[in-house]
Amino acid sequence: MSASLPQPTAAHSRASGSLRPTTSVSDSVRITRSWVNENGWRAIGALLIVPTLMYLPLARARWTMIALAPLVVTFNLVVNRLVNRGKRGAAWFSLVGFATMVFASLLAPHLLVPTMVLLTADIAFVTRWLGRKYAIAAMVLTLALMGGIAFAHHDPSATGGIFLWAFSAACTIGIIGDANEAGAKMATQYTRVIDGLGLVVWEGDVDLVTSINIHVEGLLGIPAEAISTTADLRRPIHPDDRHVLDFHREQVAANHDHELQYRAVHADGSTRWLLELIRVKQAGQEDNPAQVQGVIIDVTERMEAENRVAMYANLVESVGLGMVIIGHDEDRVLRVSAANPAMGSFSTRDPEQLVNLTLADAFSELFDESMIRSLSAVADGGEIVELGPTRVQAEGVRYVRLRAFPLAGRVAAITMEDATAFQLASAALSYQTNHDALTGLPNRPNVVQRLNEALEAVPNDRHEVSLVMIDLDHFRQVNDTFGHHEGDRLLIELGRRLKRAGRSDVVARLGGDEFAVVVSGVNAAIRADALAETVLEVFLESIVIQDINVQTTAAIGIATFPTDATDATTLMQRAELAMYQAKKSADRIMHYVASDDDSSPSRIALLADFQHAVNAGELTNHYQPIFDLGTGKLVGGETLVRWQHPDHGLLAPAQFLALAEQSGMVGSLTEAVAAAAIADAARWHRQGTPLPVTINLSARSLQDHRTTSQLLHLLDLADLPATALRVEITEQALLDDPITATKVLSQLRAQGAEVSIDDFGTGYSSLSLLRQLPIDELKIDGLFVAGLCNQDAMLVRSIIDLGHALGLRVVAERIETQEELDVLIGLGCDRGQGFLFGQPVPADEFANLLTSSTTLPPRQTLRTTDGATVTQLSSRRVVAPR
Repeated sequence: MSASLPQPTAAHSRASGSLRPTTSVSDSVRITRSWVNENGWRAIGALLIVPTLMYLPLARARWTMIALAPLVVTFNLVVNRLVNRGKRGAAWFSLVGFATMVFASLLAPHLLVPTMVLLTADIAFVTRWLGRKYAIAAMVLTLALMGGIAFAHHDPSATGGIFLWAFSAACTIGIIGDANEAGAKMATQYTRVIDGLGLVVWEGDVDLVTSINIHVEGLLGIPAEAISTTADLRRPIHPDDRHVLDFHREQVAANHDHELQYRAVHADGSTRWLLELIRVKQAGQEDNPAQVQGVIIDVTERMEAENRVAMYANLVESVGLGMVIIGHDEDRVLRVSAANPAMGSFSTRDPEQLVNLTLADAFSELFDESMIRSLSAVADGGEIVELGPTRVQAEGVRYVRLRAFPLAGRVAAITMEDATAFQLASAALSYQTNHDALTGLPNRPNVVQRLNEALEAVPNDRHEVSLVMIDLDHFRQVNDTFGHHEGDRLLIELGRRLKRAGRSDVVARLGGDEFAVVVSGVNAAIRADALAETVLEVFLESIVIQDINVQTTAAIGIATFPTDATDATTLMQRAELAMYQAKKSADRIMHYVASDDDSSPSRIALLADFQHAVNAGELTNHYQPIFDLGTGKLVGGETLVRWQHPDHGLLAPAQFLALAEQSGMVGSLTEAVAAAAIADAARWHRQGTPLPVTINLSARSLQDHRTTSQLLHLLDLADLPATALRVEITEQALLDDPITATKVLSQLRAQGAEVSIDDFGTGYSSLSLLRQLPIDELKIDGLFVAGLCNQDAMLVRSIIDLGHALGLRVVAERIETQEELDVLIGLGCDRGQGFLFGQPVPADEFANLLTSSTTLPPRQTLRTTDGATVTQLSSRRVVAPR
């Protein structure tokens, strides 16, 4: 993890006291250089003046030398000062003095010896600034010239003086040369030490930087040669930390050593923390600035570490995570050696009072003897121990989660976290997960768990487990009539009655209007039958809803272990199957019967046959005509698949669609039906009778992202526009996954295909959902059409009005009587289909229907011929079964 850099504080940007003086490599070099720079001219002057006074004769040369000596001394002092200030080229001026002395000797040979004394100063300067090599060369040249002059004038005293001068010059070169080498060596050692430490060292004053080492480029990304002023050196300082410069100037003006701590932005954009130690040397003269020496250190890692430590410390202090450090005393008893402030909430004592207490005394409500033994092993370097959430034995309800881990030094740390809210929330969530939110009864997953427990607990053959499944009749009408709030009240009341009837049995609500009771023990099947009878009686007791007495009835299915099933899942499936059989039967209580089960051997054999039928082409399409009830014209046909079974004959969809779902071949079935339907529609178009064909899409087809591309591909192969296709889905399939369904249907509708919602009214789609769907028509479920002459007329009217209000076409299916047709026309229904108009026929017969009259007469006449009901449609006849 990367911790953010801490912000500067007063301690970061203010002096922390004068730097303590120490003797170091830097001090030694500085002392040596100071001696050479400040005292060298005095030594040179002495070499010049003292011998001059000793050798001057009392002749007129005396006044010449007295006049010449100050000039030479002054000249040499000026050169020395210029060199000290960094004017390196000024050292060559000493050669000018040397040439002047030689020239003077040539003009005045009697001044040879005094001139050579003066040349000693020049030899010293050459050695000091240019090195021994140039100094020796100058000395040899001087000896040659001066020796030549002495020999030419036959001056024996000058010859002796030349040898004496040679000795003096050699000594001068040796002394100053050694001093130079010592200084250079110490400077090199100093540089190596500094470079080895990776420090930035600079010198200058408050405005100028006279020298800085190469490490500044690694620290700030600025080359050393690019820094000549303190402004160059200070430019990378973070804008928020530039106030340290004001403090720096104040301290330099006061001649105080100090330190600065600030952030600097590297040339690559990264930010670093720097610590700068500054020594101030007071200026020798008032008009000269104070000299400054600085050392810059990168302390980024230290600051980040301090920041992380501070962050973790703040975290431990701020959150409710208590921590104690424990260790063994001399008697091997665990004692508390430290505790953070948060521990006060886990003990009746203050954190300070916990220190030195035994662990058993400090937390008597938390730790028993076994736990203390475990913690003792942790303190001895054992494994991490976690405990909890565990309930604290104190007033109220409180849970604590603990974790103990070993530390260095044979001690251990224990962290404590308040887990009360988590534990209570977990308990509440567990209850909600296993119980119905409306009635508070166990839900379906809970029933499965209870069944498994009951089956595992069966001790012998006399014990049984029966599952009683209960489904209310006409509960949807209660919701539609009185509203969902009253429907919920009804379910709550029936749950209470069922709980009283079931007594000690497990009573649950499985969802919607379905309930279940688990009866286990000896003679469970007999007690389940008695319970079912009791349930029917208590459900018949009227319930007052909005001042109306409402009676409820139910369908009950019963399955028993081990007679009907040997596991919980199968037992629930078979009890549910028995309940569905009860809904179809006049007897409201049904037991599981194996012959009614689709999972019987004959059903399995039929499933194998169906898988072969899809690939062998045994499926054929039939088409049922659809008429416009206003104009009487034939406007389309709905595709209804049939299976021509080799043994069982022609099978309707209801007999094998469930097999398609069970085998996972719905996609293959849909593709085969769609391909045949589109091929038939293409043939009708070529015959001059273009008519849209309707195909049904299952819920699984809507969830297949390939459905749209497959249908459009089939249309392209048949050279048909998408307007020749109408897709039909059930309302329930739409509600299973409205988002995916909307996406698929929108893609088809965008290409020109129409979309129809089948079995409308049997689901619970909302008005807002219908407005968002890309649909063209609603198809009223045949159950409502069959009851038109009774109680469902108002419901059908509502559906028709709703469809028209949404701009949709409304189609009624399964129209079988003239009375139903008359009512639908009166209600304004747009289209219709059913046995009254014609039953589904193969493609060839439907093609003949297209070429005949396609007008529905305004009034139909029914008559019976040879035992069949004949429906007259203009000039053609369609025979419908009774």
